[in-house]
Amino acid sequence: MALFRYRAVDQYGEPLEGTMDESTAARVTATLQEQGAQVNSVERLTNKPSIFKTDRALSWSDVALVNDQLLAITRSGAPLEPAIGALAQDMHSRRVRQALTDIEASLSNGKSLGEAIDSQPNTFPSIYLSMVRAGERTGNLQGVLELLNRHTTRILDLRSHLIAQSAYPMMVMITAAFVVSFLLVRVVPIFKEIYQGFGSGLPASTQLLVNVSDTLTALLGSWLIFAVPVGVLILIGLAFAFNRSPRGRALIYRGFLFVPYVGRVLRLTSLSRFSSSLGLLLSSDVPVQESLDLAAAASGNVTLRQRVRSALPSILSGSRVAEALKATTYFPQGFCWLIANAEDRGDLPTTLIELGESYNREVSEQDREFLALLAPIVVVTLGFGIGFIVLSLYLPIFSLGDAITR
Repeated sequence: MALFRYRAVDQYGEPLEGTMDESTAARVTATLQEQGAQVNSVERLTNKPSIFKTDRALSWSDVALVNDQLLAITRSGAPLEPAIGALAQDMHSRRVRQALTDIEASLSNGKSLGEAIDSQPNTFPSIYLSMVRAGERTGNLQGVLELLNRHTTRILDLRSHLIAQSAYPMMVMITAAFVVSFLLVRVVPIFKEIYQGFGSGLPASTQLLVNVSDTLTALLGSWLIFAVPVGVLILIGLAFAFNRSPRGRALIYRGFLFVPYVGRVLRLTSLSRFSSSLGLLLSSDVPVQESLDLAAAASGNVTLRQRVRSALPSILSGSRVAEALKATTYFPQGFCWLIANAEDRGDLPTTLIELGESYNREVSEQDREFLALLAPIVVVTLGFGIGFIVLSLYLPIFSLGDAITR
């Protein structure tokens, strides 16, 4: 369960505001509407909001590991409690070991697997909890775990591909930072002493380079050689730490949406996650409203989640999913058209999963093209930068003859 703050208007037009302990925002909305209220907003509360706060949430690689083991246990027909207890002892990750130990303790107290996972707030993704519950409710836990296995495998494959492709440009940038630092600290001062004896002014680019070298050397001294590369690494580390918190992740995401090309890729990625997650949830017989809310949260797109939540009241009042999503003006026309046809045919879950895979292939192709171009772009850009430094250092030599004859 989680704590949600809601704002609504009751049947007499009076404002309502308060908190409710529920599993999802969709359930809060449904409860309030059953009471005759018109819901304006529902938001999840955290205990101490902070940009750099990290929680005990498992990464997708941890979730994939746990899911693989649970799938193996259910296939073998072994009792869950002792099997999970033995599994926890073999885990090297402290977070995974603690999560499995807590699940074992809950199972020993008579709880189901879904209830055991629910007793660990912010540890497992909400979509994982809802699908496990649906699998237990329908008696098809193994089938649901197999769906989740394919889902997590796709996520991890895409992530590992992106990391592998971005490693080379990152190393080039760090190496270039070290080279530029060395030139500014060791090389530029030597040329400065040589040119001071000429008694003539320096070209503008050379003077700019000397001023930058003097300023940085005065601030950091010879440590500048190490300060710049270390600073780059620190910035990368801070970015990862910032990205681990929900608020930081939302700020980073909103910023990248305005970056050309990157924003479009992020939107496609969020549509892929939303479609795949919604298809998985619906195929597991999770209620439509809860499925939409969880799939929107799994997309990682704050704007998409807000638009889907705004469509929930319309769906609860009887509108079709395609009509409600189209009314938000956020989703592409082709997306809404395909969903409408799928609702007519009665195969909405299958169509959504296929749409998610289609968007995922498009994102993967664009990522490959972008990262293939990124490496040479970085190399050329850094080459121009270092070339500017070298040219600026030797530019006064071209006018050396004039300075000597004076």
